Amino acid sequence: MEEPVVVVNANAEQCQKLCAALEQEHFRTTALHSLVPLEEKVKEGTCRVVILDLDSLAHSIRNWRKL
Repeated sequence: MEEPVVVVNANAEQCQKLCAALEQEHFRTTALHSLVPLEEKVKEGTCRVVILDLDSLAHSIRNWRKL
């Protein structure tokens, strides 16, 4: 089974629209709304492509930089 394309977007509606468009092209997708679960997916190796909406995740990225 192929690993999914992971779409990370804090805006659930936008995330779902992009996932739906990818699924129409026969890609499996996983929708995430924060960076926290993405780290687990990457560690597990359960994704092949990650699409990040950096604008919607700016707050999370700033918090990571503070660590």
